[in-house]
Amino acid sequence: MINTVLGVKSSAVNTGILIGAAISAMFYPLIGLLSQKIGRRPTIAAIGLLNLVPASVLFYVLVAGAYRDSVSLTVLVALIEVLSIPIWAVVTPYLVESFRTQIRSSGYGISCSLATILPGLSSFYMLGLAKLMPYEYTPIVLLALGGVLLTLGAVAGPETKHVDLHREAFA
Repeated sequence: MINTVLGVKSSAVNTGILIGAAISAMFYPLIGLLSQKIGRRPTIAAIGLLNLVPASVLFYVLVAGAYRDSVSLTVLVALIEVLSIPIWAVVTPYLVESFRTQIRSSGYGISCSLATILPGLSSFYMLGLAKLMPYEYTPIVLLALGGVLLTLGAVAGPETKHVDLHREAFA
């Protein structure tokens, strides 16, 4: 969307995505440790808030064209990536710990699969939102909504950091 709608160089966007993903991958172990120390729920809620505020603001800056050159475009894309991707460091253990041993594999698989359906329809949401706002700003709404839903889901869900993975039934 960034390069086609905004007309920017795809090489700068791709470089930003690559850099952001590499930096995020380095943070995964630290985020995992943090979630073990303070809990999965607070960590997921914090990442949701990072999506809601700074990532959404940076995406607005990106769409508004407030970058000066390819380097600042690359940095903006990388920062957005670094703020939004690290949820995967916590979601996997959270889902695994949410199911008892006998159904863990199917519970995890179904949860991961179902969780891709609604985001997979994002292009349709963006087209619908484009009736209310300029199309290029619609991903910001979805990013912010995702941050809200992550935060609310974390607050509503159970804490799993102390789950015994060998348990036979829910405690």
